[in-house]
Amino acid sequence: MMDLLHTLQAVARYGTFALAGDRLGITQSAVSMQLKKLEEQLGYAVLDRSGRKALINDAGRKVLAHAQQIEALLSQLRQGISEADVTGLLRIGSVSTTLLFDIPAALAKLRAQLPKLELHLTPGTSLELMQAVEEERLDAALIVKPQHPIEGDVSWQTLRQEPFVLIAPAHASLRSAADLLASSPFIRYDRSSHGGGLVDRYLKRQRIKVSDRVEVDSIEAIALMVSGGQGVAIIPDAPCLSKLKLDVAYISLGEESLYRSIGMVARADGPRVHLVRQFWQALQ
Repeated sequence: MMDLLHTLQAVARYGTFALAGDRLGITQSAVSMQLKKLEEQLGYAVLDRSGRKALINDAGRKVLAHAQQIEALLSQLRQGISEADVTGLLRIGSVSTTLLFDIPAALAKLRAQLPKLELHLTPGTSLELMQAVEEERLDAALIVKPQHPIEGDVSWQTLRQEPFVLIAPAHASLRSAADLLASSPFIRYDRSSHGGGLVDRYLKRQRIKVSDRVEVDSIEAIALMVSGGQGVAIIPDAPCLSKLKLDVAYISLGEESLYRSIGMVARADGPRVHLVRQFWQALQ
């Protein structure tokens, strides 16, 4: 395509097929054939052939303008593009816990490095975001690592491990986890979520019976309810909880504690792999 565009540029500069051919080192008929091939590839005419001479029409002049821009970009590629000039759209998904803690700092750092980069942020559950990455609606997402293997065109990178803890109103800090679970209303982390499923299996494994008060898929909402004296809960000790500055007690589950992995799923073959790589570096 660039060779054909160069031929059009030569015709515009030298005025005739013959002179353009002399400059390019090809015959006049070869110039004519190349311009016909260019029109076939574009799907429209770039020359006005109504008179005795073939003149570049309005569409051809627009093509010439775009050709100049293409050549400028190719020149930048050959010289190496600085980070300040990198453009594009990066589509990132995030669960609520990383949306409140990891994402703001990472995006600020990424914006400083790539000021012309356009960012689109999508909140959601781990399952929803995983599916969006698999279906190429997102380039990457911060989620809780699923139990099933991550295969195919999607890759996984672990950001951190978060231990689960029992949280209770601050005045209950000296009581044991077993005592609090046996005697307090239980605010349950939604069993349909990966983290909530871990909690449910932990309670069954330890043969702990709880009195469910409410079930919700938001550790921030759970923490707020606990700080309001509505009960106790087992949730991951996510960094975002410290930002809420709630008056709650964090009580270890002891040797039988459980963990969840927070990390990034991303397209391994997507057109924005280089941008996803820089986003990951900003996260760390």
